[in-house]
Amino acid sequence: MGYEDLNDHEELPHNPMFALALKKRIGLGNEPVILAGKSTLNRLEHCPEDVEQGSDSRYHKNGHSSSEIESLFVKIFLESYCKEPRQIILDLDVTDDLVHGNQLRLWFSSIAYILMNAFRHQCLAKTELQNAQVGTIRTKLLKLGALITVSARQILIAISSSCPYKHIWAAAYRYLKMLPNTA
Repeated sequence: MGYEDLNDHEELPHNPMFALALKKRIGLGNEPVILAGKSTLNRLEHCPEDVEQGSDSRYHKNGHSSSEIESLFVKIFLESYCKEPRQIILDLDVTDDLVHGNQLRLWFSSIAYILMNAFRHQCLAKTELQNAQVGTIRTKLLKLGALITVSARQILIAISSSCPYKHIWAAAYRYLKMLPNTA
């Protein structure tokens, strides 16, 4: 959703839309939604590269596999072609742009881009946002104000009737419902 850093995740544990997306029980009344907060994200981001070597570290609970993440990116790239290319040339000239930053954050951003790009191709293909940039889609479709009503039987999400992109949101939702569930 474009959070700049972990300082912006104060509201994450209380966000009912994230709870719905993760199939978590939404609190009734004053009961809080229970989601990962910035401390969980911090442990994931600062986990040692080799979890076995970092067994004395307090961050060892949320590990990741660099090789599996990198393999996933290669797999996604190759699947984007009808036929696998015979040769791939990578231009890694960084003389004009020094590389800084946490590798895991770069992977998170890359995966978020891949997901948003897939959403654009699968759900926005016949809308005015079919060629929109990721930031535009996030701003116009995902960062909406809505009234969320939680009862014992249902969760009602009401987007304002004056929302200028409600027709696109409804079309995208219809396409999302038609996608196969692989879980």
